[in-house]
Amino acid sequence: MKDLRLFVILAVFIVPVAASAEVTGLWDESYAPHVVVIPKLPTCLEIQTNLDEFPWTEAAIITGTFDVRHMEASTYALWCRLFYDDRALWLAYRCNATPGKNLGASVTERDGRVTKDDDVEYFIDPDRSQYYFYKFFTNSLGTLFDSKRALKSWDSSAEVKTVTDELGWTAVMRIPFADFERSVPRDGSEWGFNFGTQTGRTNFWVPIHGHETPEKLGTIVFGGENLRPAQLMKVPRIGIGENTLETQCDRGIRYSIEAMDGNKRCLFRRRGRVAEDGSIRFTLKSDQIDHVNIVLSDVHGNKHLSFWSLFHSPAVTNRLPALLSKAKEVRRRLALFPEDAKMQAERLVRQIQSSQSWIPTDLTQKEWIHFSETVQQFERQLGEAFVYAKTLQRVPGAQFGVGLESPMRKVMIRDLPFEGYVADSYRVKLAGNEHEGVQVVVIPFHRDIENASVRISDVKHAVTGAAFNGKVTASLVGHVMTEEPGLYNPGYTGWYPDPILDFQQSASVAKGEHVSFWIDVATQKDTQPGIYKGTITVSADGCKSVPLALEVEVWDFVLPDGTHLKTAFTYSEALSKRFYKKQWSDELSMKYYDFLLDHRLNIDSLYYSYERDPELMKYGKSRGMNAFNLFYFKGNDTPKELVKEIRIRMERLEKAGVDDIVYFYGFDECDEDQFDKLREICDGVHESFPNLPISTTSYDTSFGLSTGLRNAIDWWVPLTPKYDLEKARALRKEGKQMWWYTCCAPTNPYANWFVEDPAIEARLLMGAMSFKYEVDGFLYFFTNLWELCDTPITSGPYTDWFPGSGGKDRVYANGDGSIFCPGPDGPLTTIRMENIRDGLDDYEYLHMLSELVRKAEQAPDRASKAEDVRRAKELLAVPDSVVETMIRFTESPEILEDFRQEVAALIQQLK
Repeated sequence: MKDLRLFVILAVFIVPVAASAEVTGLWDESYAPHVVVIPKLPTCLEIQTNLDEFPWTEAAIITGTFDVRHMEASTYALWCRLFYDDRALWLAYRCNATPGKNLGASVTERDGRVTKDDDVEYFIDPDRSQYYFYKFFTNSLGTLFDSKRALKSWDSSAEVKTVTDELGWTAVMRIPFADFERSVPRDGSEWGFNFGTQTGRTNFWVPIHGHETPEKLGTIVFGGENLRPAQLMKVPRIGIGENTLETQCDRGIRYSIEAMDGNKRCLFRRRGRVAEDGSIRFTLKSDQIDHVNIVLSDVHGNKHLSFWSLFHSPAVTNRLPALLSKAKEVRRRLALFPEDAKMQAERLVRQIQSSQSWIPTDLTQKEWIHFSETVQQFERQLGEAFVYAKTLQRVPGAQFGVGLESPMRKVMIRDLPFEGYVADSYRVKLAGNEHEGVQVVVIPFHRDIENASVRISDVKHAVTGAAFNGKVTASLVGHVMTEEPGLYNPGYTGWYPDPILDFQQSASVAKGEHVSFWIDVATQKDTQPGIYKGTITVSADGCKSVPLALEVEVWDFVLPDGTHLKTAFTYSEALSKRFYKKQWSDELSMKYYDFLLDHRLNIDSLYYSYERDPELMKYGKSRGMNAFNLFYFKGNDTPKELVKEIRIRMERLEKAGVDDIVYFYGFDECDEDQFDKLREICDGVHESFPNLPISTTSYDTSFGLSTGLRNAIDWWVPLTPKYDLEKARALRKEGKQMWWYTCCAPTNPYANWFVEDPAIEARLLMGAMSFKYEVDGFLYFFTNLWELCDTPITSGPYTDWFPGSGGKDRVYANGDGSIFCPGPDGPLTTIRMENIRDGLDDYEYLHMLSELVRKAEQAPDRASKAEDVRRAKELLAVPDSVVETMIRFTESPEILEDFRQEVAALIQQLK
């Protein structure tokens, strides 16, 4: 009866309304665009900072900003007022977050770094280009920073006036239309726009992830003289229960509320008239909502304001059926539990089945969050009991549970639930010359265990009995303690799995911990196809061992060395060398270089000017290396000096036979101020070395069309959110390339590989996502930037390795610039590094399939393979279920694995 009540509650919460989304937006087609219509008011001659007086009382007002780091609605009390007259655009910012006397305010020099202070920032894009925009920043002292596109030397004639008081501060800005090389906009004209602040909390009206390359802007519409604008005063954190928006609107203004789930379905819709007190009230009952679209319109249906806000109540109800199912399974197996463990399990099952005590009776945000925390606690405890129950079912008398997990999912050692599964066997599927893995997880439910270890028997061919000529190894997964990062909100700060400790195969495991062992299966180029079998045995002192059957299926094709996706990941031998001091040797040096090549990465360096060792590059090329940087060039170089040095180095590289994989990189993330110098150098180098590709991450998202750099740069490398597929295709028609890169940006919802990010993101970035977007290469600024650590990792699972990037007192990210670690005798791979290699493997699968499709279409018997070719082309487009967009992609290892297996099957059929 109690279970029935729970399912009734589930039905109430998760049934969607019979409606679909009708709005479109810049973020995604299910997101309402951020748009505000602003009025034209009589020409103002003086700047008025009293916002309770005309003209500001007649201006449009927007609020409801995002705390971008935490990716949630901001709690800051701040507003932006907008109007225009015949001469200028007027902007007023009000922030009540910090009393005036406590504001950060130190920068007084024009175009100084006002972002160090409490500031307001405006991004304005009159052409709605999404990349050629103006910036106007000011602090509470009225110090102005302005730039045109990325040209910081440009100065506007904008006027600024600020005031502070006991509540906060006000900044008023008047920007003449002449600064935008325009006259007063016509009624209905649309400009790109955003506002926010990077201090205290990083808040923006439209979420962005950086000053130089905001991924998107909202829109201001010039509404003319007769407009009565929308004035939005308060947007709460929208969640379960009653929500109230506060406006100052004329009577008759109407609203539309649409609550959307993550699959673009509308779960709630309401339309009506704003109440006389200016409020908009609505009650949400589904916890499956992802975001809420809000539109304010006049009586004629003309939109005055449109935006979206995230939903802040955690999704819980979709987790309850699994919780109930596991509780039933544990209850069925209680007789197998040792007596002390049985008491714990019985108590836990009773608590879960007495659901009336923890399911909220009133729908409020506070109660729902408490509900979510309770469910997570039960998920963790019951998950451990469930794994133990299933293990006991297979191995009566076992003293610990054993679970399995994909290499694409991280196993948290404590605090959070184990997300894996229990089985008596695991099949690894891979091609020749490839690595694939699985995690075996030891979970004691009721007692501590000592010296848990994993041993792997000889693996032999299932039919012939021949020995597996690859390699199967087990290594303890180490954990690192993270600090709260400044750039993003990981949701959890604490111990994260990352380094794979190949020097350690055992560990003591405390009650309630989830200690993982990484099983790596590696084939050789000559490993025979077929199915191989072996046994994984999990043991601990004084405990009955738990066996698992291991099957290795080797497909009938072989991956090449290296990869067809070019890579430029900086590795510094000097940074590795300092960890080993007198222990450093040529042998240890080669361990690191081989480690990079084993993971299909080039031996490369973006920023150093030392000469590359021709023999090392030759060795790398023999192992599949396909690109390396000659040396870094910058603004104080001259073409003549560079040409002289290039000639000396290229002669040596030509003798080694590696001059065909050289490129030239410089002007890292430079802005428009340096474009003239960049063009001068590139033209000078190209004149002497026309076949030497020049690459840069310079901020030019026209890719040379509007800056005169089109012929200067051969390989363009934008940040992933600024990558443009159509522009990339146009470049390739000209014989050029477009790569992409990540660094400390972008952050959620874009894929990256910080320590806290889902492991699958690294694999998707390097594999399916790079292939779908047809990128030519992937650049990453550093692999071993270990500036905050002093000694190699020597023990686990809890390591003393500090993963923070930045400073120990101010971490901006965890794992940025550091994707593997130093061990006692050489490099230690990480979960992130393994998924980077697995992604490159996936890329090779897709590249191989594309080549087979091309050959099949040209073959005399092509008609017999038509169906395979048709399906292969569908897979080569990378289905939306795997990667839909840069911000919408699967988090399910099972979906990616099914996709990979289907690609492999077609390779074998078309081969």
